[in-house]
Amino acid sequence: MKLKSLCGIPAALLLLSVLFTSCGSNSGAAEQAAAVPAPASNQAVPAEENSEAAGAACLTITVNGTTVRAPLVESPASQEFLSLLPLTINMTDYRSREKHGPMPALNRDNLTNIQQAYEIGDIIYYPPGPTLAVFYGHDGNVISAGMEVLARLDAEGIAAFASQRGTVQVTIDKERATSRQDGRRLTISLDNSQTISAAVVESPAAEEFLSRLPVSFDMAEHLNRQKEVYLPFSLSESNLLNPVYEYEIGDIVYWHPGPTMGIFHSHDGRSIRAGVEVLARLDAAGVQALASYPGPVKVTFESVN
Repeated sequence: MKLKSLCGIPAALLLLSVLFTSCGSNSGAAEQAAAVPAPASNQAVPAEENSEAAGAACLTITVNGTTVRAPLVESPASQEFLSLLPLTINMTDYRSREKHGPMPALNRDNLTNIQQAYEIGDIIYYPPGPTLAVFYGHDGNVISAGMEVLARLDAEGIAAFASQRGTVQVTIDKERATSRQDGRRLTISLDNSQTISAAVVESPAAEEFLSRLPVSFDMAEHLNRQKEVYLPFSLSESNLLNPVYEYEIGDIVYWHPGPTMGIFHSHDGRSIRAGVEVLARLDAAGVQALASYPGPVKVTFESVN
């Protein structure tokens, strides 16, 4: 997968992905576009001039294997949109200016910034559809029915959409937290017979978990991808600052609805709809050791060094 473009560290994909097959109409996000010049500039807005705050949440958008990023425009509508992710939409071309496709309707009370003028790079919600559209060009018209801007692509993201012809499959998700490792290693024993280690992630949630060491759990196999256990304690919600929706093999995660701890030794191609907080990561040797236990295993989180 090709990664392009960078944005600020996000707030941070498919257990329950939503798949849309086609747009029920050939009309674009602006079928009712007025044939009058748009007052806004037709030029793409450089990333540094966008109104999004530094460090705002980002979207990851995959178009036919190319992944780009787009910072969210902070608004009630964009926050509701985040709650719908991940989404996979078949998007069709319209007027050589946009890709558009159907999406779930947003609450009208959250549409607080309806506007008619769009800019190249805008990712917008069009209420009459309801439709999601990505503008890679401009035809000089405005959107008379109005739209809500959710996020904005930079020049590389715009080019990724402009280079596609016809219908394309587009997957949108929250950007994964960077989960920076802080240099410490967590020592873990398996059935009191094998010792492995994991790199600790720098986060308040990880610190809270480490404060409880040592702890030991009988972890069961789940979905042939992870060992998991219902925890006898919960981590503070105020410390869950980096939810991610796409896990990686080796991730040791906390799932707050359980509360559950999981250690992923495999991947089934799905994401975690409710999100998880990554606490630490096993290396390849640790993953292999964990996967060697086909059933339950006693896991002891011993110490940090």
